Amino acid sequence: MSDPILSIRDLSVRFRTEKGPRDVVEGVSLTVAPGEVVALVGESGSGKSVTALSVLQLLPKGLGSNPAGSIVLDGQEMVGAGETVLRAMRGAVAAMIFQEPMTALNPLHRIGRQIDEVLALRTRLSASERRVRIVELLAEVGLEALASRLDAFPHELSGGQRQRVMIAMALAGEPRLLIADEPTTALDVTVEARILELLDHLVRERGLGLLLITHNLNIVRKHAHRVLVMHEGRLVEDGPTERIFAAPAHDYTRHLIAAEPAGRPEPVAADAPTVIEAADITVSFPLKRNLFGVATKSLVAVRGVGLAIRRGETLAVVGESGSGKSTLGFALLRLLKSGGRITFLGHDLRALSGRALRDKRRAFQVVFQDPYGSLSPRMTIGEVVGEGLAAHGIEPDRAARRARVQGALAEVGLDPEMIDRFPHEFSGGQRQRVAIARALALDPDLVVLDEPTSALDRSIQRQIVELLRGLQARRGFAYLFISHDLKVVRAMSHRMIVLHHGEIVEQGMVEDVIAAPREAYTKALIDAAMLDG
Repeated sequence: MSDPILSIRDLSVRFRTEKGPRDVVEGVSLTVAPGEVVALVGESGSGKSVTALSVLQLLPKGLGSNPAGSIVLDGQEMVGAGETVLRAMRGAVAAMIFQEPMTALNPLHRIGRQIDEVLALRTRLSASERRVRIVELLAEVGLEALASRLDAFPHELSGGQRQRVMIAMALAGEPRLLIADEPTTALDVTVEARILELLDHLVRERGLGLLLITHNLNIVRKHAHRVLVMHEGRLVEDGPTERIFAAPAHDYTRHLIAAEPAGRPEPVAADAPTVIEAADITVSFPLKRNLFGVATKSLVAVRGVGLAIRRGETLAVVGESGSGKSTLGFALLRLLKSGGRITFLGHDLRALSGRALRDKRRAFQVVFQDPYGSLSPRMTIGEVVGEGLAAHGIEPDRAARRARVQGALAEVGLDPEMIDRFPHEFSGGQRQRVAIARALALDPDLVVLDEPTSALDRSIQRQIVELLRGLQARRGFAYLFISHDLKVVRAMSHRMIVLHHGEIVEQGMVEDVIAAPREAYTKALIDAAMLDG
């Protein structure tokens, strides 16, 4: 193995908190050589992302972070380096793929412009040459269809598409080291496989070093040369991938390997009433308008979809990124304009508007895919979770509302004493649990779960799945569960529908579909997820 492109020695990071200084990373040492994939694994809050952000000195200043130790990147010491050095290293020598695309992409700039900015800064290509390169980069990350939509804004893309745009931006500067912080979190299994194959190709053909941060041990087992396990800010084990999985030495490593969503949901009562029923749901987005504002070209994202969910039942919606899963969920909640019929608890949702619709919305809630983007950074998590209670006049007494919020936090596995902290003080997985608590606090009849476990490590996924199943068994919630993770779908759901290009191509009981898929598309999804029939 050649000399490392990255060498970290005795890295420690201390954050300033209300209770005084706290060490979040202690004595971490690691190396990444050209052509090597090093996986950094551990549960949410273990210090993985803090370690990664330290490499390019990207830790938030507001946290009072105080990195100590040594970080040598391509021969340059990064700890204590000036802004001129840091700007020269960021993007050109090392680039990051961040975990949450909606916070990393500029919501006011079109995707073509954002990739072009990197090329203009890091290359000498002309404007026309840069445009050709943008199309090539999008094709490399599986976004050939966006070549004609370079003027699209991030909010017009699916979560998986946004994630791939970020990967294209990271590759634009042709760095020697790529730091990938949960690079496939928002991607379905088939696209995940393509992205990882792309990263493998870059490592092999360009000699790229890759520091891969992930909670998905299936990815680690298949793609990493070495594994480093972090727990509570420290490295507890490291070694070749085969040895770590075959004979883990540390109890915590064994715990991670054994963690997997398991079990099945409680059966639905035979006489369970229908909570929501929809027929012929169609959603289209205008791509071009004439001078009078009339759409002359549209993209049909969902076409003629019908479904029904009963009390105590979970219906999973699966499919590749851009297949219309999230669009369907938002249309059912009347967050997007759509055609068709939607009946909720016997009421025609299309007949409701204004105050009547607002009052009804207490009964259906949503957990969004991107936890950081859906939480106000200026509100404490107590205010975030309690906002819906205040809006609907529930628990008008502040003390009673605070107690209810603390109870919701406890239900999702968070310390109730964290109620006065802000979202930036939590890991990605912890923020996702705050979002779940916000939805559950209103005790709704229907919850749309849009990739609720995508940002969580496997052990926390299992806890959240068990939590959601337990809440459903006790309170009878109906769930519309949107996910690309078929292992979680299997543990959570009674029935599933498979969407492809906005249309249902297969549906049925989860176990029946997994055991004997009729469509080749469904079989490809199951094969990519490495599910046994």
